[in-house]
Amino acid sequence: MYRLTRNQFRSIACAYISKFATIHYGADSISGNFSQDNVKVGDLIVDDQIFIEATRESGVTFLAGKFDGILGLGFQEISIGNVVPLWEVIK
Repeated sequence: MYRLTRNQFRSIACAYISKFATIHYGADSISGNFSQDNVKVGDLIVDDQIFIEATRESGVTFLAGKFDGILGLGFQEISIGNVVPLWEVIK
């Protein structure tokens, strides 16, 4: 997973999606709501990318990390909520 840091209050394109999800990583997990926003990777901007904005985290991995969301880079078929991953949108 890509570490994502964002401030939804600075984004005019941010949209809150009222759909809750939890992702488990071994003994740790994160949970939160899906959000949609424009994502910038280098000089490339992907419009309306969907990701989980973490609001609850368990375990040392997430408590020590400096990120507030999960932007999946796996396959859509195994994604939480059937979200299209960033790499499929930009290909």
